[in-house]
Amino acid sequence: MRIAYLHISPEQKYESGIARYGRYIAQAVAQLPETNPLPGTNPLPCVETKEQTLLLSDRQPFRAPLKKALKELKDYDVLHLQYSKYLGLTGWKKLQLLKMIRRRFKGKICVTLHDIYLDLYPAYDVKEAWGFENKRLRGFSKGESLALRSTVTCLWQNHLADKAIMRWMLTHIDQILVSNQAEAERLQHFEGADQIHVIPHFVEERSTVITSAEAKQKLGLTGPEKIVTLQGFIYRSKGHALLLDALSLLPPSIKVIFAGGMAPNQAAMERELKAQIQRLNLEERVTTTGYLSEQDLELYLAASDLAVCPFQIVSASGSLSTWISMGRPILAYDLPQVQELNQWVPGAIATFSDYTPESLAAAIQAYFVQDSAEQEAAQANVTQLQGKLSLKTIAQAHLEQYRPSQGLDESSATA
Repeated sequence: MRIAYLHISPEQKYESGIARYGRYIAQAVAQLPETNPLPGTNPLPCVETKEQTLLLSDRQPFRAPLKKALKELKDYDVLHLQYSKYLGLTGWKKLQLLKMIRRRFKGKICVTLHDIYLDLYPAYDVKEAWGFENKRLRGFSKGESLALRSTVTCLWQNHLADKAIMRWMLTHIDQILVSNQAEAERLQHFEGADQIHVIPHFVEERSTVITSAEAKQKLGLTGPEKIVTLQGFIYRSKGHALLLDALSLLPPSIKVIFAGGMAPNQAAMERELKAQIQRLNLEERVTTTGYLSEQDLELYLAASDLAVCPFQIVSASGSLSTWISMGRPILAYDLPQVQELNQWVPGAIATFSDYTPESLAAAIQAYFVQDSAEQEAAQANVTQLQGKLSLKTIAQAHLEQYRPSQGLDESSATA
C-alpha cells in the first residue's frame, strides 16, 4: 500500500500544530511492520509513504504549488491530509483547495478534522447566525453601518463557507476522522456525519525524560516551591486568567509557569494578563516563557510538579497529549474529552468540576496535600494511559482506515 501525506499549513514562523500532527502520523505509519499485532484485526500490507508540505496564505496563489505537490503523489493509493478552518486561507478558498485535491487525486482520500467547535459548525441557520454576529460586531464598531458590513462579510467568509465546506467533505471525501467522540457529536447535524470514525489523539513517545529534580536544577528552580505549569499557546479559552485567580488563593509556596507564548492576534489578552498579575501581586510567582523549542519545552514540563489544563472548551488537545507523553500528574477541567481519556484508564487525569478560581485552587491544593504514595499512583495511571495511546497504536489504527474500500463513485470524485 502506498500512502501519501499532504501537510497543509498556514505560512508562519513556527510549524503549525496540525502539520506537526500529520508529520508524526506519517513517520509512525512508515515504521510499522508488515502485519498488525492488534488482536482481532487482519494482517496489514507493507507500506510505502511519501510526504509533501504546502504552505498557504491569502497573499499567495495556491494552485500552482498544489498542482506540483499532487503531481508528486499521483501514483499513491491513499492521500491523507489534516484539515482545520485555520489553514491560512479565508472562506471559500479552502473549498476551492479541497475540490482541486479531489479532482486531481484519483485514489482514496482520508481527512482528519481539527478544531471542531459548535460555534464554527453550528446547527442553527443563517438567520440566527446573523443575530449573533451582528450583536458581537456592534460591540467593536463605531457605527451601525460598519457593523452591518462586517456582519455580512463574516457570515459569507465564515458561517456560510465553513458549513458548506463541511457538507462537501462529508459527501466527497472517502474517510473522515476525528480525535474523540465529543468532536463527532458536534457534527451530527450534518448529513453523512454518522460515517465519521474516531481515532484518538496520539501520545508521542519520548526516549528519555529527565527527572523533575534534574530539570529544576537546569532551570535554576532550586527552592522548595511547587511548580504548576500551563503549557501551549496563550489564548482566552485556555484558562490562564482562571489560573491566576486560583493562584492568588493558594500559598506563596506554589508558583505558576506559562510554558508558551501568545497566540497570534492576542495583544489585548496579553495586556489583560499583565494587568491581572500586577493587580493580584503575583509578579514573583508567575513566569511566562514565550515560545520554546522542543528541547526547552520538555525541560519546563519535566520540572513541573503538576500540569494544569483549565481549558473552557477543547477540540482535540495537543497540550493534554503532550502532558501525557511526559508522564506528569495532570489536573484538567472536567470536559467530555477528558472523561473519554479517563475511560481508557480511570483516574489517569484528575479533574475539577466548577469553572471557578475556588474550585481550581482547591483541586491544586488537594493534590499537594497527598502523600507520596498517592502522588506516585496518580503518575502511574498517566504512564498506563501513555501505553494505550502510543503513537504506534494510533498509527496502526490509521493504517486500518487506509484499507481499500468501495469509495465514492466517479461523479462524486469529480464534483
